[in-house]
Amino acid sequence: MTYIDDFAVIKERVTIGENTIIGAFNIIESGAKIGKNVTIQPHCVIARDSVIEDNVFIAPHFSCANDKRPSIGEHGQSSNKKPHKEFPIHIGEYSVIGTRCTVAPGVKIGKRCFIKMNCNIYDDVPDDTTVQKNTTWSIDYD
Repeated sequence: MTYIDDFAVIKERVTIGENTIIGAFNIIESGAKIGKNVTIQPHCVIARDSVIEDNVFIAPHFSCANDKRPSIGEHGQSSNKKPHKEFPIHIGEYSVIGTRCTVAPGVKIGKRCFIKMNCNIYDDVPDDTTVQKNTTWSIDYD
C-alpha cells in the first residue's frame, strides 16, 4: 500500500511504486518516477522527470533542480534565450539521502550511496559511496 500524506503536491504523469510513503508538504514535479519501498519524508522537492529507484530513503528538506540555467520569461523562455533544457536527477536503489541535502541538475547518485545531512551534490556519485559535509563533490557548469 502506498501512502501520500496531507498537503503533498503530486503533478501530472508521476508514477509511484508500491509500498511507498510520500510525506506531508512534498512537491513531486511532473513526470517523476518513484520506485517501490521508497520513503520521502516531509518538505522535499523532487524535480520534473527525476528518477528515484526502489528502496530509497530521503530525509526531510531534500531538494533538487533539473535546470542549470533557468530562462526568464513566459513559460520559462524568452526571445533572446535558447529553449529550455532539462537535466533531471537520478537516485539509485538502496541509497539514503540525509536531511537538508541539495542535488544539482543532471546528477546521478549511484546504488547503495549514503549522502549525509547538509550536503550539496554537484557531480555524479559512484555506487557504494558515502558523502559527508565539507566533501568537495562539484562540477563546472560551463
